[in-house]
Amino acid sequence: MIARWIRREVDEGRVAPHNVAILVRMHANSVEDELAPVLRDHGLTLRNLARNVGEIAIQDLLVEPLTEVILPLLRLGASARAPVAWSAMQDRLQALANVSPDDETVQERLQREIGDFSRNLRQIMRDEPPDTAVADRLFAQTLDFVGVERLRQAYPEYRRDADFQRVHNGFRILLRDCVENAVNWNDVLDRFEGKNQIPLMTIHKSKGLEFHTVIFFGLDAQTWWSLSPERNEELNSFFVAFTRAMQRAFFACCSERGKPIGWLENLLLPAGVKQVDGVDIINP
Repeated sequence: MIARWIRREVDEGRVAPHNVAILVRMHANSVEDELAPVLRDHGLTLRNLARNVGEIAIQDLLVEPLTEVILPLLRLGASARAPVAWSAMQDRLQALANVSPDDETVQERLQREIGDFSRNLRQIMRDEPPDTAVADRLFAQTLDFVGVERLRQAYPEYRRDADFQRVHNGFRILLRDCVENAVNWNDVLDRFEGKNQIPLMTIHKSKGLEFHTVIFFGLDAQTWWSLSPERNEELNSFFVAFTRAMQRAFFACCSERGKPIGWLENLLLPAGVKQVDGVDIINP
């Protein structure tokens, strides 16, 4: 039902896959095992942001400083025109090198260095199709260009070798994963960033994010046994997750797994939330 509905919404141009988030209270890996094959049958890809690559969750890896520095460089290699990546790379290298925006001489030198390096990457990506060995080499070259020690000095969270290696290894593993069956290097990087993939995450990991549409998967009294008007902490968690939806929120409940949360329905239904039973979801 959920897969059919998302497929229709995407096909009719109402929302992109990466703007439909599926939220669960816990056990995202188990839900991934259940949902991913069904979504795949409808031409959709589920991305479990709670899944670990090495010792770091994908969602955490995507906001790491290392990722924010390396990814724009790889984008410059994959695309002949990438103004957003160019601007991001220039800003980050300036910060890493502690360069004043008023120092035009150093600014010009940085631009030349970025240009020369990105042209070298572009040649490799043009000549060599996506492959794990090539991905490893590109990552290593990019990291050498940025400078490992400069990166670790600029970000205190990387001072401990174990902390840096956790992020380093996670990036490398995810990049290798994204190479499989990729059409080209832009496709690899789109996969890395989660473009056109449906994000799956726990409610706690959703804090600070926003999506056009949010689907609460398994909102029942068994899974959410501690959600009650008397438990402020759980209520706050639910509220934070609910407000991730910019336009629409849906609540999915399976009667074979748990009963509806009565007190919550008594709040939602009088407020105009539509209740739909049966085989399909309708737009509210």
